[in-house]
Amino acid sequence: DISDALYLGINAAYANSEDADAGYQGAALYLQNTFSDMFSLGFRPEFYTVTSAGGNTSQSAYTFTGNTNLTAALKLITEIRYDTSEEIGSFIGGENNVTGLTIAAVYAF
Repeated sequence: DISDALYLGINAAYANSEDADAGYQGAALYLQNTFSDMFSLGFRPEFYTVTSAGGNTSQSAYTFTGNTNLTAALKLITEIRYDTSEEIGSFIGGENNVTGLTIAAVYAF
């Protein structure tokens, strides 16, 4: 935590298989700001590359997350995510990008 309200996290991954001549590498940055006891907003950019004998494919994703505490036990999590790839046809319908919306209700007991 950078402060009581601001969180910063970093995640990185690397894997390589000489037998399969393939691997992946990636990184993500996690930023979250707590505005009140009821609401926080996060942003997560992710970048990763898959390598293989047939060539490399890079993808990027950008996610905004809103966390709303409705009660002490019930949280509403809303995410909007944009994925893009240099590889044409990587996503639904042969597009090189896709946007998604996710809404989750989380009950903790």
